[in-house]
Amino acid sequence: MKTLAAAVVVLMLVAPGLADAAGDPASSDDMPASAPPATAPSVSPGNSPLKFGTPPAGGAPAPAPSTVPSPTIVPAPIPAPSPLPQEPAAQPAPPAPPVASSEPLAEPAESTTLPAPAPAPAPAPAPAPAPAPAPAPAPAPASVVTPTPAPAPASTPAAVVAPATPSPAPATPSASGIAPAIPAASAPNPTSSTQVTTPQVTTPQATSPQPATPQQTVTPAQEAWFVELRAAIAKTQRGDTKGSEADLLRLRQSPVFGTVTSGLRASIDIMLAGCEQANGEAEAAYGDMLLAGQTDPGIRTAQYWLSLSILASVTRRYDVAADAMAGSISTSPADAANLDSGLLRDTINDTHSLKDGEQHRQVLLEALRQIDYAPRNGVDMATVQFFWFELFEIDVAQARDSDARELLKKLDIPSMIASIRADGRYRRYVEGNPIFTDGAAINERYVGNRKAFADAHPRQIGSVATQAVSLMEVGRLVDALALLDDALGKVNAAAGQTAFDDQKDNLRWALDYRNRVLWRMGRWDEAITTQTKARDNAAASGGDVVSQKINLADLLYLRGRARDALIELNGVTNDTASDYGLMEAEQVRVCSYAQLGDRDRLKASLDTLRSHRDDAPNPLRAALACADDEEGLAAMIIARLDDPLTRNDELGALQIYLPEPHPTDFEALVSKRFEAVRNRADVRAAVAKYGFIEAYPVYAPSR
Repeated sequence: MKTLAAAVVVLMLVAPGLADAAGDPASSDDMPASAPPATAPSVSPGNSPLKFGTPPAGGAPAPAPSTVPSPTIVPAPIPAPSPLPQEPAAQPAPPAPPVASSEPLAEPAESTTLPAPAPAPAPAPAPAPAPAPAPAPAPAPASVVTPTPAPAPASTPAAVVAPATPSPAPATPSASGIAPAIPAASAPNPTSSTQVTTPQVTTPQATSPQPATPQQTVTPAQEAWFVELRAAIAKTQRGDTKGSEADLLRLRQSPVFGTVTSGLRASIDIMLAGCEQANGEAEAAYGDMLLAGQTDPGIRTAQYWLSLSILASVTRRYDVAADAMAGSISTSPADAANLDSGLLRDTINDTHSLKDGEQHRQVLLEALRQIDYAPRNGVDMATVQFFWFELFEIDVAQARDSDARELLKKLDIPSMIASIRADGRYRRYVEGNPIFTDGAAINERYVGNRKAFADAHPRQIGSVATQAVSLMEVGRLVDALALLDDALGKVNAAAGQTAFDDQKDNLRWALDYRNRVLWRMGRWDEAITTQTKARDNAAASGGDVVSQKINLADLLYLRGRARDALIELNGVTNDTASDYGLMEAEQVRVCSYAQLGDRDRLKASLDTLRSHRDDAPNPLRAALACADDEEGLAAMIIARLDDPLTRNDELGALQIYLPEPHPTDFEALVSKRFEAVRNRADVRAAVAKYGFIEAYPVYAPSR
């Protein structure tokens, strides 16, 4: 069954500049305003070396890390990861009214800081790694693809004014606002983001007021403008983002807008971006976030780059998303250590839809290598190894052998090692090394590393569950079930208390992993009951319900309950699921329609999957096998073997794992069809040109 990641929340940043905007316009300060965070599904196609229909990266399916407190962003000089995309172009502002001073009018500063809402409660965090020394910024790509222009704002200043801007104070948690925290976990599972959730966000505190210069005076028009700004801020705080958006657009069209400081103009742009995102206007939000950074480069903090990256991803500007994420990492390496691994994975996966020679993906991966990004929970381990495997491929392609060999030391997942061994380009890196050539040694190292991590993090149920998955995959089903039942027993015995620090985020994944063990033991109906509990736990805790619904639907059709599977997919839509999540759902539909004999609907769903062949190859492989389209499956495999960028993924999918011990009738039928395609002469000939097919003493990481 597939596992899907929770959707990344789209977080906005309010830059310094709205300082005490409700006060006297005769003095200056920078202060943020807050708006409720808006949410949108992230887009995360998968591309991993696994058996058809299985999650990427191999090993234990890896939900995002447990919730951690929002880190403090330390102001620092902001290096751009690459030339900032030039859109939308600034438009001349209307003529400004005369003022007594030639200096730009500063922000008002009489009233106190707008109160931030109380932070939402969060589970106790796992210990964060010690801050790493700041590395050099990630290398910028040779060029940046200019994204499609978003709608330009109605009016922007004719020139960028660059007054001295105070650095923002340390961020404080807030249950609402448009400033992004380093995203907290929403317990995704590793294939893709599927559901919108809302972690905490932070709003920078106001800086101390600065007195106005004696020459400044304020006209009645300017004073009225500040009154309207105060009203817009108040509407935002009340959650009236539509009303606030209308007010802010009108304020930006006013001649007064061109007379205020660049910091205030940029802050209004960012506040407007937050309202637009809350109102479902992602394109406009992206344009205004980009404009804010052009208006006042001083606001390009790590959190600014993070916000721009997420908006770029939502609007499918995957090149900008990767470059901006690299900029966030390079700007604040210590805080980047706490970035959600699922968000990083989605951003990296999205770049696979770009035909740019991996340049933008490399920028982001190099930034992660420079900070030696590491897992903080066992559920992160497979995702982080996926990063290093991607970078390993790039190092080999660019003849950086020593770097490639260093990365290889970080990999221990059997299916990932199998895909490396399968590829003729990589074979020389593993030959002669027992930890990459001896099946028993591979399995022992894999299980041992998961146990060591779980022992070092006894308060993480996610780490215990990941250890259990490693036991399951090497065939120790009884031991895996005992380990999971012991952990779940502690949760039940806690009687309303928290038995594990990451329980809110990862309890559902412990239940999900338990269903996988039960399924392999032939206890199918018990597995379905357990997965139903995982879905219900996700709903009760505000977690990733979409992933759990798709996983449950997967079990239902495999058990022959195709109609129930289709019903379970109700609610999996463009509004709740990522592109990859939608493809996983389409695969379940194809397999269900095949059982029901509904050829018309099967064809429609299969056509949708075919249009995403390289974005979602695993769902397409499984769907083609369900549809008994041998020719289509063989053609897909051969075409992807011929493409150097997709070759390793396909070779990994063709490796031979232990047979499923207790397959259902439909599961056995689908496996038989795939085996027939793997043994076709044309497929075997294509494999022989590029690599190998070998057998491994480990179960495929699908169930």
